[in-house]
Amino acid sequence: MSPGNEEFVEVCVTLVVPLAIVVPLLRFDERRLSPKQLERAWPPVSRDAAIFAPWLLLGMPQLCLPVHAVKTRGWLWGLLPGLLVALLITFFDGLLGWGLVTTLEALGL
Repeated sequence: MSPGNEEFVEVCVTLVVPLAIVVPLLRFDERRLSPKQLERAWPPVSRDAAIFAPWLLLGMPQLCLPVHAVKTRGWLWGLLPGLLVALLITFFDGLLGWGLVTTLEALGL
């Protein structure tokens, strides 16, 4: 596998995987919020913009998670879990990209 092909696979994984995790995760979290927390959450259009702006600009939609958590739960209860989940998604994304490239190399593709 050429270095260009490896880069292509890693970019595709980085663009698809985090977005596929962040969107359902935010919707699931919004269903579990209390009415008071839900009042502080983004309206649907703003939520979608908060997801897609970092995705289009940086390829990292998980950057909206700490902001969402702080906005709905406050600084203390929101920042650390939001950062932790964003870091876990980033780690999983990198691990999946590495695993896919390694698998493709092992198969000789």
